[in-house]
Amino acid sequence: MLTKGAIGNLINRYRAVLRKCHLLNTFGSLAVASMLVLGGAAVAGATATVIDQDLMTYPEANTEYIIAGDRTITIANATDSVFNAEGKSITISGKIEDGSDSLTIDFKKQSSNAYIPIETYNNHLTISNLENLTILGYSGNNNIILNQASPGNEASLTINVGNFAVGAPNDTETSYDYGVSMMGGTMSITAADKFFINNNDTDGNALWVQQTTSAASVFTGKANDIDLTAGGTAVGVAVFGKSPNASENSASLTLDATTDLSITSKNSTALSLSDYYSDNSYVGKLSATLTAGSDITLSGAKNAVRVNRTVSAGSPIESDVNITSTAGDITLIGTEGSIFMDATSSSAVLTTDIIAEQGSVNITGDITLNKGTLTISGDADGKIDGRTTVDADATFNLTGGTLAGLGGADVPDGGAINVVGGK
Repeated sequence: MLTKGAIGNLINRYRAVLRKCHLLNTFGSLAVASMLVLGGAAVAGATATVIDQDLMTYPEANTEYIIAGDRTITIANATDSVFNAEGKSITISGKIEDGSDSLTIDFKKQSSNAYIPIETYNNHLTISNLENLTILGYSGNNNIILNQASPGNEASLTINVGNFAVGAPNDTETSYDYGVSMMGGTMSITAADKFFINNNDTDGNALWVQQTTSAASVFTGKANDIDLTAGGTAVGVAVFGKSPNASENSASLTLDATTDLSITSKNSTALSLSDYYSDNSYVGKLSATLTAGSDITLSGAKNAVRVNRTVSAGSPIESDVNITSTAGDITLIGTEGSIFMDATSSSAVLTTDIIAEQGSVNITGDITLNKGTLTISGDADGKIDGRTTVDADATFNLTGGTLAGLGGADVPDGGAINVVGGK
């Protein structure tokens, strides 16, 4: 067993190599050493920072944090990310085995150059065994959570808690530019109950999944109930493809709700798949899969679903959207148009499938198909409240259920509306 002096020397040597200039703060009854007991034998383990009281400053930098009780970290003047997995992997977990501990990170109003509460760069960060993980506050033009990988490196951010929340239902202050964001690597957020984001920034995102340089992005979100709201594009999937390896030029999003799934944009589009920039080299594959056991609602001040690939040449240029409710209704609302699909390149392949296995599909707002294939299937009476335009290089398939209002469609020469098993 290590003596107290030996542990102190070990900690001092560790502090000497801490990244950047994190302030080393002493607070409360901070535990600076821990022992792991395996099979009755005491084994010297890595020291863990135990957060057992509320903090008004950064926790002492470490690779392992234990949350004891319901704790709040309040940062009034941010100089760095609260938890930053750069150059090291980080684990954060509750102390109580039943996962009843909770953590709130509260960024008070910051300048436009404020920092990121939780960040992973070319490394791995895991948060688990908490009843609640809540992030509040304002961070100017930055992110709520960022997972980023540079070429040739791996990055992963994994959250597995009871409830995950950014902001609160009646919170009008929590405001970030890019919200929960990733640029390369993998990110997984699992909540046993609620996965909630309310970003009040006028143009900010709730969730942004972007391939960057030569690192693919893969996001997975699972919860009993998913509710994402933002001022700008609520959920975005984008490609910034520069790699000669086609497999690295991809971004994929999966959201899986046991009950309801709701995505709302107050000023823009609920779900967007796009090229981050217009340039011939930015090719790649985008995909978004939304699944719910009950109702799915996508509502945008502009569009509910927007697929727009502006790359003029190259391969692959693919976008795939699948929205499926297994036992509820699907509602799409877009003030400027419910569904919009377009691409510049003639070789682009765009598909959107909207499937209500035991319910109806109800659409408010025009459907504009300039490119690609839209397939809608329902098991009950649905409707389209808006004009449907199917251009010469597009197809609309209705394979089940009914869609009242489809009779007003505009189909130029070459476009097609196919009704197979629906009406």
